[in-house]
Amino acid sequence: SNRPGAKPAPPAAVTKALDAIAPARGNLPVRIQAIGARNTIRAIVEVDPATAKLPEWSGGGTLKVTFEPERSGGGPLSTTTTAPVEVQSISQPFDIGARSMVINGPERPLAPGRYSVRAELMPRGGRTPIQVTTFVAVPPEASEIGSGGLASKRGPSTGLAYVPTADPRFRRTERLRIEVPLAADGFTGTGRLLTAAGQPTPVVVTVTMRTDESTKQTYAVGDITLAPLAEGEYVVELAITKGGKTETVNYGFRLIP
Repeated sequence: SNRPGAKPAPPAAVTKALDAIAPARGNLPVRIQAIGARNTIRAIVEVDPATAKLPEWSGGGTLKVTFEPERSGGGPLSTTTTAPVEVQSISQPFDIGARSMVINGPERPLAPGRYSVRAELMPRGGRTPIQVTTFVAVPPEASEIGSGGLASKRGPSTGLAYVPTADPRFRRTERLRIEVPLAADGFTGTGRLLTAAGQPTPVVVTVTMRTDESTKQTYAVGDITLAPLAEGEYVVELAITKGGKTETVNYGFRLIP
């Protein structure tokens, strides 16, 4: 619109990142965030503090995560297809006192495409599981950069450790860390913090690369101190570059009182 004083619409990537925050409104018993990387999906499953305090969770529980390819067109598989849709799942204990867990993909590689990722948590002291589902795309084989970033936070409630979180709500007393999986070495990165309108802020986003010793997975890591920010919605933008080609990955979050 060219009306005087009309604000330009935020870029599509910013809008998409902010749309991902929508489920954060209100308290959910369990949350999930997932991203696709080459042949795999990485997810964080987090139990709400109120749920974690319930008596049936005092002994921990079991987490089962199921990865199911989405049928093309949303309908049943066509009768001409002989290849079955392969559904894979992982089960692991949900430790006593744990609030969140990181899941690194199923055992066998995932073909590119869209998947539903369903987490089912069964408390050791209960009979009713709680379930949560999200959808995520595994990028094409040639893609070396994950489809998004997963968050960790550090603050008064976590001590010195960064704790993975599937909840996109943060406080000013916390630090936010975003990790994007990379399928190769040799990347560099820069970061910006954008407003909900897509405007850059002066807040510094420090970007480094790290390799996980146990999995040998490489990540682009963005770190932000949230203290300077007012309440509202923001988008972290990481620009990841190699060989003159840059891709951006966005993560939307809300700063709450």
